Amino acid sequence: MSGVFAIVISVGTVTPLRTLPAQDADRAITAAIGFGAFDMRGTSTAPVFRIGVERELLKQRAVVEVSVGYAGISEQFAKTKTHLAFYEAQIQAQAALSRFRPYVGVGAGGASIFSNAEGRQRVTGAVSAAVGIRTLLSATRRLKTELRLRRWDFTSGSNAWDEGAAEVTLGLIF
Repeated sequence: MSGVFAIVISVGTVTPLRTLPAQDADRAITAAIGFGAFDMRGTSTAPVFRIGVERELLKQRAVVEVSVGYAGISEQFAKTKTHLAFYEAQIQAQAALSRFRPYVGVGAGGASIFSNAEGRQRVTGAVSAAVGIRTLLSATRRLKTELRLRRWDFTSGSNAWDEGAAEVTLGLIF
């Protein structure tokens, strides 16, 4: 039943942006909630929470985003829940259309395990890629829907970069 709940949340996530006219809103504060599928010690799913700031550049054709996020993951082969935080900076190329602004992005940052490390490194580097769309709702609000793929490596072993996630979020930007 929790999987159904997480899917419903991912289709209704919220992300905020500063109150400016729609075409001049170049800075945003974002808060998103969604659903993630994780591959760590076995596979699992979990709700994902993320907050950040973003700024439009180059006449709204590029967006720089800095964010932090959290997921409480029930790993398939772990006895207790794993609390995972991730933080990153991402650059996104955006089509500066009037109401719809599709984008793709790449980023780098890190990931941290706060509990249930069980021999793994607690902090590691991470890389990500995103595809999404920002939709103008009003002069001060936009809707943001995104799929983000993220990879990291807590093991430092022969299977480097073998852990990751696919996240779907929906947010309101104001």
